[in-house]
Amino acid sequence: MSRKTEKILAWIANGLSALFLIIMALSLVLFSIPETREQISDVMKQQGQQLSMDQITFQLGAVVVGVLFSTVFGIIATLLLKKKRVLSGILMIAVAVVGFVTSNYIAAILWLIAGIMLLSKRDPKRQQHSGSFEDSSQATNRAEQSFDPEREMQERKEKDSYIY
Repeated sequence: MSRKTEKILAWIANGLSALFLIIMALSLVLFSIPETREQISDVMKQQGQQLSMDQITFQLGAVVVGVLFSTVFGIIATLLLKKKRVLSGILMIAVAVVGFVTSNYIAAILWLIAGIMLLSKRDPKRQQHSGSFEDSSQATNRAEQSFDPEREMQERKEKDSYIY
């Protein structure tokens, strides 16, 4: 079964998450520069915020780790999409939850939609073909022989004589 929609949604989510990861990692690097820390500290004092720069850096680091986790497992889920549909769907839903926690909302929504689609769509049942034309024609003949409208009508009349 073609899962083109799920693949597209998952790869868009992976790309957005990677972009968000790069932005968060760059902001973490900027927070380590002393001049930037002083400017942010001054702005926070003016606004009356009580958080220290170490607390902000720790929280930002936790967000970066969460986004890294969700991006890596999102890519793994996308690569498993064709072979293991259920596992990929469960991974995408779990990654979507982590994405919501780390404020990666757009990617999380796309992963959630793709995960639900993967779990709700069923693979078509594969019919076993024996390879010979005679076997399939015999099966068709048996199906036609088992369908007897006159016998079926007689059974209905016997069950309820008031119908006919």
